[in-house]
Amino acid sequence: MKKLILLALTAALFSCSTQLDYLRTEPERVNYSFLDFSKYAQKGFYFSPRDITTNYKVLGEISVTIQNKTVVYFDRVAFERMNREGYQADSLAYMSFDYVNKPIASLFDKAYEVCVKKGGNGLLFYKIESALGSQSITGTLIKTE
Repeated sequence: MKKLILLALTAALFSCSTQLDYLRTEPERVNYSFLDFSKYAQKGFYFSPRDITTNYKVLGEISVTIQNKTVVYFDRVAFERMNREGYQADSLAYMSFDYVNKPIASLFDKAYEVCVKKGGNGLLFYKIESALGSQSITGTLIKTE
């Protein structure tokens, strides 16, 4: 009888214990980002989120926005079924959107193109914003003296 109680007690203790099979060690991760402006610098163009020490003339404020590619999925079967059953179905309720973002470097490429067309050779105090389906860069367009 003592062996039976001891066996039951041992089984109860081991059934409530923490299993260590699921514990693991995550490797160290290092994340970084780097925007290479050297191709613009070689052409004499400045991108800077701050002021620069070179004399310059302010040409104006500029904003460039890229509308990203949007893939729209529409559940036509469900929409038609709801209309057949007499419900006033809103077509937007049966749509889902998937936005394909371009790399941030393409935003700088477009900003460079626009700035050069406007006669500038630098974009200072720039800010980048990302919204659902779009990315934009805004800053002060300059011409160095």
